[in-house]
Amino acid sequence: MRRADRLFRVVQMLRSGRMLTGAQLASKLEVSTRTLYRDIADLQANGVMIEGEAGVGYTLRRDMDLPPMQFTAEEMTALVLGARMAFAWGGEQTGAAAKDALRKIEAVLPAPMRAEMDMVQMYAPTSWMPKEQRQRIDALHGASVRTHIAAFIYEKLDGTVTSRRVWPLALVFWGGVWTLAAWCEKREDFRNFRLDRMREVVVLEEVFTPKRGQRLKDYMRSVVPEKEVKKMGLIR
Repeated sequence: MRRADRLFRVVQMLRSGRMLTGAQLASKLEVSTRTLYRDIADLQANGVMIEGEAGVGYTLRRDMDLPPMQFTAEEMTALVLGARMAFAWGGEQTGAAAKDALRKIEAVLPAPMRAEMDMVQMYAPTSWMPKEQRQRIDALHGASVRTHIAAFIYEKLDGTVTSRRVWPLALVFWGGVWTLAAWCEKREDFRNFRLDRMREVVVLEEVFTPKRGQRLKDYMRSVVPEKEVKKMGLIR
């Protein structure tokens, strides 16, 4: 767990108004009491009004509680649906993060809005995507973010099998199918690869540095009108 996430959880647990000991908090967070005490001290130093002391317990001052988060009904629907779709169609890490994000939002919502979250009747089925493909999504997205070259075996629609080394630029979801937009070293051009036709995907330690004509914004210019690329924030 990232430290920022742990600090957030400390505050959320203390929002209950109950006095919680350092040992109780540390146990729930799966850290040592020493780490927990250091987290409490850092939160207090940054203005979070936590009362108490080691050996007694801690609570968050009610009059200094954080302001409630507010969303319209439409915004709430969009958030819940987006998280459900990320859980259903995304990678393992993305899906888990989507569920965690909803829990964090729910923790700071007023009671009436928490009830609205349960009233969103829009769902995405989760059973169709193999675990291997979910892991592939995470790996290739990580490669695109860290600019690492990826290698894999690819089977085209006609059954032709080739070995590819590519520069991952972005993942694109087409309502049932994920594709990887990449610069292909073999073809020396942009190519789209369906993730469900890849085998033996390996993210290499080698990094790539795209030049003009090889960047994501250049790829986007080749597939959508430039004004749409600007809307996406890829052209300043």
